[in-house]
Amino acid sequence: MYALTEYVSQKYESIPKGSQSEINTRIIDLFNEAKSHITLTRRCSESPTSHIKLRSIVDEMISCMTVPLLRGLFYYLSVRDDIKTKLYAASVLPLFSICSKSTYMELKEDLIDSDVIDVSNDYVFSRIRSMYNCLGE
Repeated sequence: MYALTEYVSQKYESIPKGSQSEINTRIIDLFNEAKSHITLTRRCSESPTSHIKLRSIVDEMISCMTVPLLRGLFYYLSVRDDIKTKLYAASVLPLFSICSKSTYMELKEDLIDSDVIDVSNDYVFSRIRSMYNCLGE
């Protein structure tokens, strides 16, 4: 996932040579925060609410990990790469089904079940952007 994020992020961020993407930096920071939290709370055994904080850290990690998947989907759709668009769509679109089954089904039809050459990028991009809150973005 780290290498994928770096590859896709180069298309969206200006990353100096030898540096890492903002998303990978944030994910690593969250892993370290989770590790510190577990260490400080002695593996959650001494604090009855420690798991709540840990869950919020994990939720943020998941949200951050969707960014490279969405970026990959946007990029490959914009260059009309049917196979990679379908791959990225299959990896990220199911996350939308929790918030809006109808939007998920519509995007699935457009990006997985159909030929992406026939899809309006602007419309698909706007439908996905309308679901950002669902992903914690």
